[in-house]
Amino acid sequence: MKKILSENRRLLYTGTHSEFRLERRTIKGFKIIFNIILALFLSMPMGANATLTLPAIPSNSNLAKRFELSTELIFRVKVGETYLPSGALIAYINGEIRGAQTASVKFPPTGINVYKVMVFNNKAIDDSIRFKYYDVFTDKVYDIKEAIAFVPNQVPDYANPIILNAFCQPIDKVTGLMPENGKENLNATLDLFW
Repeated sequence: MKKILSENRRLLYTGTHSEFRLERRTIKGFKIIFNIILALFLSMPMGANATLTLPAIPSNSNLAKRFELSTELIFRVKVGETYLPSGALIAYINGEIRGAQTASVKFPPTGINVYKVMVFNNKAIDDSIRFKYYDVFTDKVYDIKEAIAFVPNQVPDYANPIILNAFCQPIDKVTGLMPENGKENLNATLDLFW
């Protein structure tokens, strides 16, 4: 008995009772599958949060208390032929931060932006200074090709800054973003270590 009539303000199904039961089972199955897919989708992390965080940079006064010697150097940092105008230049000796400049300054006679970095150490010879450049606007960490020998008590030469060539290491593999079982560390973030 097929009807498309309204009785007591309810629409009646137009097919037979067996057709109604079959359709109801199909819709119920679809809802179950939809809910399972939705639950799986919502349990996965939406994306990795890869924000760049600068390492803890000690102040020059704290470094001066720990180390006997210092030197002051002036730098410009470039990638290819493009000079990087803003960011943080950090000096390392033996993997430890020994000096930093978190913003470039304009040298008025030449009009160029330079980084003035005071570097601290205990040994007058045999240590080399390595650098990393942190571009906070593009969230990139650049390695610096050059390593400079530590020579104490140098006078900075603003007119002739040392040119540092920066480059980004290619990312081969990122791990730890999604656990294998899909249940642990749902709020995974990417930490950059070097």
